[in-house]
Amino acid sequence: HRGLNVHITKDQVYKTFAKAKVLIQGNYKEQYKRMWDYCDELLRSNPGSTIHIETEIDELSGKERFQRLYICFAALKKGFKAGCRAVVGVDGCHLRGPHPGVLLTAVGIDTNDCIYPIAYAVVEVENKNSWMWFIDFLKFDLSIHEQSKWTFISD
Repeated sequence: HRGLNVHITKDQVYKTFAKAKVLIQGNYKEQYKRMWDYCDELLRSNPGSTIHIETEIDELSGKERFQRLYICFAALKKGFKAGCRAVVGVDGCHLRGPHPGVLLTAVGIDTNDCIYPIAYAVVEVENKNSWMWFIDFLKFDLSIHEQSKWTFISD
């Protein structure tokens, strides 16, 4: 401040920092528009994967808005079915930042007693509806038909 004889307020610093962040990281709205491109690329480069994206129509603007995303890679499905126990751990983690949500994960235990990732999803809130949505996709991907042979662990 003294060397350059410049007086900057905290508000000016905050606004400049926000502009610089948009220049470096891009606009969130623009990034969300690319979700479909991301999903298409995942399916192209990982054939047999399950990628499901859901959107909703914003009542005010009438535009499509991101709601949920489920991802289970084909290699992880195949590996889990081939060499893991019928034990699945599920958990949710709240996301912080300008766009809140919840990261839901499913992991297994491999033959070395190590954690084996299976699938993950980003949902709007952690409630019964979002968990059932996630579990239904997981059951389909793991071909869970006879539930009595499986153990699900959660907190």
